[in-house]
Amino acid sequence: MLSSCLLRAVIVVIFTTVSNAILWSSSTEVEENITACVGDDLSIPWSFTTSPTETVIGITWFLEKNEGKRTMFASLIDGEFFSLSRQHVQLVSNAGVRLQNVTVNDTGLYSVHVSTSDGGGHVTISNHSAAVQVSAPPTLSGGQLLARHRPAPVKDEVTGMWHVMLECGQFMDRGQPPVIAEWTSPSGVIYTDIHYQDGYFLLPLQTVESGNYTCSFLEQGPARRCIASDSIVLGEATVYVDGDNVKWNLMEANERELIEKEKILRQENQLLQSEVQNLTQMVHQFQQVVDLQDSSCLAVLQHSTMSGVYQIFVGKVSMSVYCDQVTDGGGWTVFQRRQDGSVSFSRNWTNYRQGFGDLNKEFWLGLDNLHTLTSSRRYELRVDLESFNGTRASATYSNFRIGDISTNYTFDFDDFIGGNAGDSLTFHRGSGFWTRDRDNKYSCGLMWSGGWWYYNCLYANLNGIYRPTAKTPPSDGVIWKDFTGFRESLKRTEMKIRPT
Repeated sequence: MLSSCLLRAVIVVIFTTVSNAILWSSSTEVEENITACVGDDLSIPWSFTTSPTETVIGITWFLEKNEGKRTMFASLIDGEFFSLSRQHVQLVSNAGVRLQNVTVNDTGLYSVHVSTSDGGGHVTISNHSAAVQVSAPPTLSGGQLLARHRPAPVKDEVTGMWHVMLECGQFMDRGQPPVIAEWTSPSGVIYTDIHYQDGYFLLPLQTVESGNYTCSFLEQGPARRCIASDSIVLGEATVYVDGDNVKWNLMEANERELIEKEKILRQENQLLQSEVQNLTQMVHQFQQVVDLQDSSCLAVLQHSTMSGVYQIFVGKVSMSVYCDQVTDGGGWTVFQRRQDGSVSFSRNWTNYRQGFGDLNKEFWLGLDNLHTLTSSRRYELRVDLESFNGTRASATYSNFRIGDISTNYTFDFDDFIGGNAGDSLTFHRGSGFWTRDRDNKYSCGLMWSGGWWYYNCLYANLNGIYRPTAKTPPSDGVIWKDFTGFRESLKRTEMKIRPT
């Protein structure tokens, strides 16, 4: 019954036009601001008169809260009053309402809409509004307002300064709207810009007067009127602060902080000293390596089993090399690596003399460095290969050596020691190194792109064009004939030497 009546009221509002066909007891649009406390009975005394030609056909009441949504809560249709809560809302002659036992949820903008008819079928709507504020008093733990100062100073994390902290409370509920407290110093200075946290109004002080600090509620605020006149909450709370004692507390807090910082710095210093000592030992260990006139990756292996880039000396020549400390016991100096095609090996004579690439990725160490290394002592050569199907193979040669520039960096060794990759280098033994811009009589460097110890022309060319798949035109790739033949390019290669 109520739902259908309320719906009828809504329909009337939608299909009529708004005018002032009736005379309200007050002429303003917002009649007044009405305040009440939780538990009160609140009346909105709207009343009006109509002209003799107007007949009231319906009245509806609305409530609009902060979120802006307007809700109809009562209506008068055909002389019968309907309410969403008969116990809470009552009609007061002739358009007013009485709200019983109000709560803070009853706060909002109330409006009444009166629909009238002039008897000729013309319907008009007139309205009036009133703002209602329902306040709730604050609630204190123990029912008493207390003031105190914290026994230990508090540090402001923003400024880094220490403060004595005064507290006023403790509030279980600040009321609605929330009450605001103020502090007054012994000399009468009033502090209102104070912080509320965990039930207390806080006053941080750096400079402290000796005497009583007083906490009380601000006079303004609707929640204050809801506190009983004899309530202790309306009183004041005081705390005595000894300025000299606070100064000592602040000094002690600063001193403790300095001691703690000193302790932390001492610990950090000890850690740094330990790290310096460890680094010094490491430097000493590596110095033992680099101080050797003829150092190598095999000498580095005595101090480090980790593969990577190291600095070695050959006579007075210093060079950065990649040491393989894993393969066949380690101690290998890698001078060539192919693995992904990220570095082009189609280079000129100067590039191959000086070296190029990244020692941690693809690179060529350089012919001058190779001659310097292999002319200083006897080396064995190892070639590691991997095909695109994952098969791995190797080949090893004894007394590997490279001539100087006057011999065109002639490639030589004593014997093929063995390995499942087969021997594809004996064909090139005694050959000079050739590139596209410094070629032999067979034009092998121009024909096969990468620099190599070409004869006529190749059984192996690990510096050839890198193919992203195994398939390659005959001999036109990374080739090792006795492992994968001339038509299959290799995925990965490494050439490396180790003293014997």
